[in-house]
Amino acid sequence: MSGNAGATAAVVTGTGAEGGVRMVPLRYLATVTNSNVDKLSSPDEVPVRLCNYVDVYKNDQITNELVFMQATATPAEIARFGLRAGDVIITKDSEDRTDIAVPAYVSETTPDLVCGYHLALLRVRPAIMRGDFLFWALQVKKTQEAFSIEANGVTRFGLTLASIKSARLPAPDLDTQKAIADFLDRETARIDQLIEKKKRLVELLGEKRSALITAAVTGKTVEGGGRVTFPEVPIGAAFDIFSGATPASGQPAYWGGDVPWVGPADLGKLGSRFIELGERSITAEGYASCGTQMVPKGTIILSIRAPIGHMAITSQPMCFNQGCRGLVPRPKWVHTDFAYWSLITRKPQLEAAGQGTTFVELGRDKLRAERIPLPDLDTQKTIADSLDRETTRIDKIIEKTQRSIDLLGEFRSALITAAVTGQIDVTSWNRQGQTGRRLERQGEAMQT
Repeated sequence: MSGNAGATAAVVTGTGAEGGVRMVPLRYLATVTNSNVDKLSSPDEVPVRLCNYVDVYKNDQITNELVFMQATATPAEIARFGLRAGDVIITKDSEDRTDIAVPAYVSETTPDLVCGYHLALLRVRPAIMRGDFLFWALQVKKTQEAFSIEANGVTRFGLTLASIKSARLPAPDLDTQKAIADFLDRETARIDQLIEKKKRLVELLGEKRSALITAAVTGKTVEGGGRVTFPEVPIGAAFDIFSGATPASGQPAYWGGDVPWVGPADLGKLGSRFIELGERSITAEGYASCGTQMVPKGTIILSIRAPIGHMAITSQPMCFNQGCRGLVPRPKWVHTDFAYWSLITRKPQLEAAGQGTTFVELGRDKLRAERIPLPDLDTQKTIADSLDRETTRIDKIIEKTQRSIDLLGEFRSALITAAVTGQIDVTSWNRQGQTGRRLERQGEAMQT
């Protein structure tokens, strides 16, 4: 036996158990290499298909059915980073700590498929580790948290090769690894199918919500089931329009005061027509430096950039940044709540009217010229009250369904951790059908 093989065997068969599970540094379970194959193509290199960061981040498995980027690599790079069935790839750097060490299992490959930049290639030592089990072991919550802590950086976070190799993972015998991997393949597939059904329900409810609003504000449906055609008026005729501004960022005395100040990120939250104030506010001096007017309660704040068309109603006087416009309804003609619903139906037109090269912005003249449906005030109030009731009902179902999705995700994560670390006997779990009962308790047959 060579020195390296003997060292590996000593570690794997030695102590180091946590909670009764043998924990082994990754360096003894797999070879770890950081890829340096970039997206640039060279006529002097060999054409390859490149498995990139997004391919790993969005897919649990790398298969031949995926569409990969065309690139080139040297023969040495192909030999070192060419993917083999049974490999595991992880994201080694990201703009978000929580996206570090996201794994994908290579279940199928071809000779021209190469691991790309920003990824680490883990090739298991088949005598002691299976690739499919390693894929699941890397998703144990404690392991993910350890990788997140190890990641270094400020605007972008990354793992060093040493920190990846030092990660300690469960290493049961190969038969147990196979049983756990097969169990998790099967049980997580059931959970994922249910999650997808619930996500589709959320999409359908959102589509129903949008259709309901459009039909109501355009006169296609009114109380009693009738049909009318509502007149349309320019936004500039229905509202007084105000611009926003931001105090100088280099003046600490302008920030942290009592004046509410919002931006595009504070608008358009599902289920809330009213603005949820952001983390920042400004002082009276900061407000004075803006040179803008504070808008009253009942103003619709509309984002005109990044992105265009998000909106909410002010519940108190406030000011806003230059990425928004304040639309103050003219009370003789416009009911605020109806105007809000009416503007929502015009979001695609508002987005299409945006212009610019560095960033796309909806200009004042374009905004003023866009038209919205506007019946008489009594009809506006009747429609607004009806939409308040119906959208609230739909939003509650969406919120309940989304919470169910979140709980299923938590259950999935807990099941992976419990199986990989030996907290459950996967064989008896299968016989008792425990996953099925858990899924039923998550509300698989939710009534809408």
